[in-house]
Amino acid sequence: MRFDYAYQAIEAARLGMGLALADRLEVNEDLAEGRLVTVIERPFTIGQSLYLACARGPQLNARSRLVIGLVLEWLRSRGAPLEAAARQLQLEFAASAGEGRQGIT
Repeated sequence: MRFDYAYQAIEAARLGMGLALADRLEVNEDLAEGRLVTVIERPFTIGQSLYLACARGPQLNARSRLVIGLVLEWLRSRGAPLEAAARQLQLEFAASAGEGRQGIT
């Protein structure tokens, strides 16, 4: 999904619909309260000063898990320092993807 306004993307992330690039000031309270988690451990330059945040794993739907897993892998492959929570999400996503493939030949 793509949104015209940052607040819409942030609200979608709060609802477990995926990731949002957001200014730290816009998500500070969500991060402090645990509604959102940061994905990257320390600043990682991607051309702008934004944060990548998403809902905790259990709140995410299958499509969001797939997209977030791909984004995390892309970031990791380019040397982004992933937060512990993001590394945990990656492990959970990999495990659930493996479960979904069992029995498929």
